[in-house]
Amino acid sequence: MTPPGRLRYRDTVELLLSPLARRHDDVAAKTVAALERLARAVSHCQWKQPQLAPLRAALLAELAGGPQEVRTLAQVLSVRRSTVSRALTQLRRSGLATPAAVPHDRRLRRWELTPAGRSAYAHSTAWTAPLMTAIQALPVRHREALLHSLLQLIASLVRAEVVAPTRLCLTCRYLQPPGDARGPYRCHLLQQPLPLPELRLDCPDHLPRAG
Repeated sequence: MTPPGRLRYRDTVELLLSPLARRHDDVAAKTVAALERLARAVSHCQWKQPQLAPLRAALLAELAGGPQEVRTLAQVLSVRRSTVSRALTQLRRSGLATPAAVPHDRRLRRWELTPAGRSAYAHSTAWTAPLMTAIQALPVRHREALLHSLLQLIASLVRAEVVAPTRLCLTCRYLQPPGDARGPYRCHLLQQPLPLPELRLDCPDHLPRAG
């Protein structure tokens, strides 16, 4: 007889093999299932909007934040430099991106968007509208909690080397965690508190935390 509160082996196997969304007592499994469904929604919205091939679209998004070197783009996107170089060459031929010399080192090149590239990027992000509307409809505290949870999840995956390092506040050595559950974070570089809405996903002053 199985002791109260313990699952039999057969029941455990059936639970593990059940769809993630049906593991009703497993918060982690249901969260992954929810993220999977959100990923499908994002993919659906993206494919309804005519756009560039995925890598070239990703490069437009990265370059929209400012000029970048090939090695940085390759690291962020987790692809080979040669693959990034070929995609950038295609963007250059399409008149969407162009290389520029770095002032302090003429041997280096940083790629940046052309006016046509910026227009193409703006057009390619139209798919975000329904998702933005849904998020903005949430109560403020829910929006902030959602952002905080997602940033924490990304930071954990960065530390586990599942995703490429990002310039995320939560992985920056300048960030001081809250002293208590209600307190704000604090940025030592800016010497000021950072409320949840001000936490950044991509900060140009990011300095990776040791370890």
